[in-house]
Amino acid sequence: MNDGVAVTIWREAQTPMRSAQRLGGSNLRNTFLLTISLSLLTMPALAGPGDFDTCLDAGDKAKVQGPLGEEEKRAAHEACQRALSDSSSVVMKYHLQEADFDIMGRPPR
Repeated sequence: MNDGVAVTIWREAQTPMRSAQRLGGSNLRNTFLLTISLSLLTMPALAGPGDFDTCLDAGDKAKVQGPLGEEEKRAAHEACQRALSDSSSVVMKYHLQEADFDIMGRPPR
């Protein structure tokens, strides 16, 4: 009764390359899709158009009015970090870092 299954298993054992070739295409496609999906999920958020302004404005506000509230401080710090990662200008990075220091406080020396 099970001779058909035994013959099939024996044939697969005799021709392992055919099995590997049959599975290879779908494994390659699945690996590619998984790699793309994981890279999209782990990408950092890109700076929006308002992140530069949010960071610099919050830095000015913290410098003039004093410490910000916790929620405002967190949002401004995140905006500064996104803007820093998106900027390629050394001068802009300096101004963003100074604003972030005003928001979060100066690091200890």
